[in-house]
Amino acid sequence: MIGIATVILGVFTALSSASFVTLNNNCGYQVDAAFNPTVEFNQSQTGGFALTSVHPSATVLLANDYNGQCPGGESCTGPTTGTATIAQFALNVTNGQDSFGVSEADGFNIPVTITPGPGCSVGAVECTGPDNEGDGCGETFQCTTTTAYTLTFC
Repeated sequence: MIGIATVILGVFTALSSASFVTLNNNCGYQVDAAFNPTVEFNQSQTGGFALTSVHPSATVLLANDYNGQCPGGESCTGPTTGTATIAQFALNVTNGQDSFGVSEADGFNIPVTITPGPGCSVGAVECTGPDNEGDGCGETFQCTTTTAYTLTFC
């Protein structure tokens, strides 16, 4: 019985320090969300998936030590090459804080916004055009670990 309680406690501890990210596609065309490293989606690990007009929203789970990125693009399911607007997350990096931001990697391809959930004093951070246009584009921000985020394309 103690073994089962230990496993259950371990699962709750892992989930309590992980973060959910809801992705929304407001572009009017298919956006492929690519994750590097992989994330949990529909109870399995994935490096990416399509957000279409039929399925414009999805929620993923970032592990408690996730340190990676999510570029949005067309016809991609892995690490990006070329120009891309990138959402970056580093969870539980310093004193119970997550770091996050939106930036351009060698250029701009799609508007991207990260909106932290309740409990974080930071507002929406976005890259809306080339040359770091947008509120906080190219900067890094922090929220308490376990904050939920919304990642919006367009």
